[in-house]
Amino acid sequence: MDYSIKPNPRIDGVPVQGDGWFAQDLGTGRRQVIAVWYDTGTFDSIGDYVNRPFSLCDYVIERHRADTGQIPADGWEQVCRVTGNRYATRQHLLDLEGCRWVRLRFLRSEGTPELRFDIHDAAAGISDSWLFLGDSITACGMGNAWGTSFAERIHAIDPRFYPVQQNGGIGGLTSRDGRAHIRTWLADAPARFVPVAYGTNDAWGEPNDLAAYESNLRFMLDAVLDAGKIPVLPTVPYASDAHAGRCTADYNAVIARLWASYGERLVQGPDLYAFFRERPHLLSEDGVHPSEAGYEAMRRHWAQVMYARVYAPDAKL
Repeated sequence: MDYSIKPNPRIDGVPVQGDGWFAQDLGTGRRQVIAVWYDTGTFDSIGDYVNRPFSLCDYVIERHRADTGQIPADGWEQVCRVTGNRYATRQHLLDLEGCRWVRLRFLRSEGTPELRFDIHDAAAGISDSWLFLGDSITACGMGNAWGTSFAERIHAIDPRFYPVQQNGGIGGLTSRDGRAHIRTWLADAPARFVPVAYGTNDAWGEPNDLAAYESNLRFMLDAVLDAGKIPVLPTVPYASDAHAGRCTADYNAVIARLWASYGERLVQGPDLYAFFRERPHLLSEDGVHPSEAGYEAMRRHWAQVMYARVYAPDAKL
């Protein structure tokens, strides 16, 4: 498998928002782009902690060939249509050859639109695109916030790169839930790198069903590989709370076996167990979830480790 990274840099320019749409001037004609939108809700409407203050249900993405700095009033051409959307973030690979404008237009939504719409150059294909799957620690920590996201951190380390970054974390999920849904998530996301970060809820309450945990992880890693994508596997984060953390080391022994078993077919993610064990002050009062400062430190750590293992010129996967 080719692990080389070709930049998918974000195209400069802030989208213009109108009544029920976002449009962006690409400046010059492009051929292929990745259009990605994000809102702040739960990635998918499953589990016990769904929070979808705004749901974009049906929408189209359109292109326009007008060579003008003014938003065209009509003549838009549809290039993508989604109905019954179930996600809080989606990315689409689009052919916009010869087109200066791209527009995301809402057809049906629930709640007041609060989302972000980015365009990334994909002239070299989909290379630098990520879908972070996991539980509440991923959901709360790997959002694409301005200034402190994983994508922003990578860009700060090396300005050539600005990853497409979807947050697929959902609170309360276990590896069993990930196994049940991962093939659908992969089919709906043209991401290249897929971190799989489950284990805290598996270990909570000391169920110690390590065989099931390993089976679930293997299923998910194989599903990512079968989809032609690259799995990324971090350790289960350290928790000072006894109910969640007493047997986490046993679960991380499973992670270590999988690292050895899959070898270069996966990317070893950051050791979040060692990171938070050495920095317990970055955990919140519940002893499980990072504090606000802890999440920021976690995003920075993710970026530093992934830059060394994926992006750096001497990276060896």
